[in-house]
Amino acid sequence: MQPESFLFTAFNRHYVRPELRRALEEVAEQMQIRHPGSVVWYLDANFPFIDGYPLEPHFSHKDGKKVDLAFFWNDAKSGKPMPGTPSPFGYGVCAEPLPGEYDYAADCDGRGFWYISLLKTLAEPFFNKENYTFDKEKTRELARLLAEHPSVGKVLIQPHLEKRLGLERYDKFRQHGCKAARHDDHFHVQL
Repeated sequence: MQPESFLFTAFNRHYVRPELRRALEEVAEQMQIRHPGSVVWYLDANFPFIDGYPLEPHFSHKDGKKVDLAFFWNDAKSGKPMPGTPSPFGYGVCAEPLPGEYDYAADCDGRGFWYISLLKTLAEPFFNKENYTFDKEKTRELARLLAEHPSVGKVLIQPHLEKRLGLERYDKFRQHGCKAARHDDHFHVQL
């Protein structure tokens, strides 16, 4: 398990409670067994301050019980795994809905929640999406391991990915409201 960017640790955005750290380490070890060489990349977690101190722009990252984990991506030409995400700040590279899949973000945007895709908009100038492919197999395995871990209470994901990855049978997956950032570029994991 590693930070997707040194900025997450440099700005003290990587603190979690010991129970969550243990759960993440156990999941990362299982990923190593199933996909040797895989790295679970973490994004924002929490500040090391007292409970309740907000980690902007997140609504709920304020008690050490939450962390965001990056999806897995491959280089489109070589098929080799990407180290982290194509985004310079970890967020915004989305495994967008395919034709026929429900586009929750577009639905929210159409109802006036324009900021749901703000991170996607900010990240797009810094990478060429055609150079990368979403690693469905590894991302599904990470999701499954999270859902089956007894310490994990909830995982946020976009509805189209829950269905595409075949995760409907797990009761820990939830969708976020339109007031939150989209979750087809990362998992939000909490105790």
